[in-house]
Amino acid sequence: MSGRTEWLARCFALEAELARIADAMDNGDMGELATFDAVQAEISALCDQYLDHLSEHALSRCPFTGEVLRWKADLDGLDGLFWKRDAALRPPYRLPGTVHALTGALALSAPIESAPFTAAPGPAVPWLAPELLGAAGVRAVVSSVRVGRHPGWLIAYYLAPGAEPPDGLPDWGIDHCRRIDDSGEERWWQPDPLRSPPAFDLAPWIAQGRVLWIAPDDPALRLRSSLAGCPYLAIAGRREPGLVYEGRLWVGGRCIDEGAGT
Repeated sequence: MSGRTEWLARCFALEAELARIADAMDNGDMGELATFDAVQAEISALCDQYLDHLSEHALSRCPFTGEVLRWKADLDGLDGLFWKRDAALRPPYRLPGTVHALTGALALSAPIESAPFTAAPGPAVPWLAPELLGAAGVRAVVSSVRVGRHPGWLIAYYLAPGAEPPDGLPDWGIDHCRRIDDSGEERWWQPDPLRSPPAFDLAPWIAQGRVLWIAPDDPALRLRSSLAGCPYLAIAGRREPGLVYEGRLWVGGRCIDEGAGT
């Protein structure tokens, strides 16, 4: 969006001001109630503007129907409110009906965008959920995506029409899923945690036909099934999920200053 840096700075400043006023009101000072309402109204207007300016990106394709997955997301940087883990500002999604789960990974490159909230971009290499892929009728498609300066991967899981849905995964970067179903109703749910550890070796799953891939920068989003030429095999990088707060990467409670694929 035009003026994104200025927009974010204004929004963050207003949220800090709102928190200050809320603390004062909690302590019995009601003198700034009108200011609280005005700040809250401006934040609401800015959030509406943010959602209106989110672009839709064609990122994946269903292996069962051929339908293109278009995701309305903020790919300009991790400082966008779209990536605020605990209160993400995202529109409800009307995705292809065969999309079962939508997750990803991001290899962080320094400097990391700074924002006063926690973002959860995941590991620094593509990963798979074996218990999803082991279910009948499930296929995953791996494709490339960039968020700001950071190269990453979208892993979309698709369910064959008529197949029994297994447990799912939260949407990338948050702890729940949010969709608009075929009837136009908005649905929100929180999947149960997976019981099996993630898999980082994609080769066996591709060989079994459970995982397909799309070449980077392929505008046609052609689905490929061969191991030969697959750019997503044996990628080096951090396998633990990372958290980003105010421009710093945290892994397992430890701050890692350098980005660049750590």
